[in-house]
Amino acid sequence: LEGIRTKIGEQVEVAYALGTSIRKGIHPLPNDWLTGDGFTFEFFENYTLEGEPIQTKVSKHSEFEFSTNFLENVPDHTCFAVRITGSFTAPEDGPYKLSFSGNGQRKIWINGEQKSDGWTDEEVAMVPWGGPSDQVDLNLARDEEVQIHIDFRFKGDMPWRRMEVACLPPEPANPIAEAVALAQEADKVVLFLGTTAEWEFEGGDRPNLDLPGEQIKLLDKIIAVNPNTIVVLTTAA
Repeated sequence: LEGIRTKIGEQVEVAYALGTSIRKGIHPLPNDWLTGDGFTFEFFENYTLEGEPIQTKVSKHSEFEFSTNFLENVPDHTCFAVRITGSFTAPEDGPYKLSFSGNGQRKIWINGEQKSDGWTDEEVAMVPWGGPSDQVDLNLARDEEVQIHIDFRFKGDMPWRRMEVACLPPEPANPIAEAVALAQEADKVVLFLGTTAEWEFEGGDRPNLDLPGEQIKLLDKIIAVNPNTIVVLTTAA
């Protein structure tokens, strides 16, 4: 969206509406919501966060892959702990759902209040791509800052060591009606339809060629109010 606005310039007003959602799950927290340099990682060479950290790193990403390179100064990649801190700013008013998943044991604080304690949870400790998630519901105002603190530890010889901070942002109560109203007032409409990697991926094909969700309903309604519509179809495979 920002790329389109930049290319067209200020002489044309570009408005946006969601249209319809095809989410299957909760997506990673957008990196551009993160404040400052993103998340700070303080690594400890023990399993209990005792003593002083032996390595500190920063990353402006909400998907954490504790690869060999990222753990370059951690002597034992099969047994370590890390304290992760950072914050993000809410882009709009409304209800948000934060989700934390990964294959290490963890404790989570939001704005200084502890929300989960999986420090001894063996169920999440050795699942290659992440076990059950911890979810936190928040009601936020636009530009409100949310502080995140995670204690994470890993013990095992698996090469996959990861954690993810995801977020479900507010969505309109009737996104199709909102998009149709916007299209009715516009000179031209660019309508993006298709799929994402949630719907088709390596080893996971779609059962049919139907567009998921209510995309066809959205298309019919948009064309009915504005025939000057360009449809961009994108698919994940």
